[in-house]
Amino acid sequence: MLFSLILFSVYIDAQSEIPAVVKQSFESKYTQAEAPFWDFREGAYVANFQAKEGLTKVFFHSNGDWLETRIRMSLSSLPKHVRNFVDQH
Repeated sequence: MLFSLILFSVYIDAQSEIPAVVKQSFESKYTQAEAPFWDFREGAYVANFQAKEGLTKVFFHSNGDWLETRIRMSLSSLPKHVRNFVDQH
């Protein structure tokens, strides 16, 4: 029980430490995203959320500049030529 409370407080604290400019940049770029989970890794602020394409991770510089977007999707949803390449390699 104590571990759960500590973990929850760390989660809440991490969510509140995101710079406002980063949150604003995210909200303007991903208007349909709901309740992202924020993280800091690889030197960037990362918004994690579920999108129709799959699990999405969006990386931002501390000044709010967008760096990159990563989408985890199933192999079956990739274009045929990409699936063929993956199968061959």
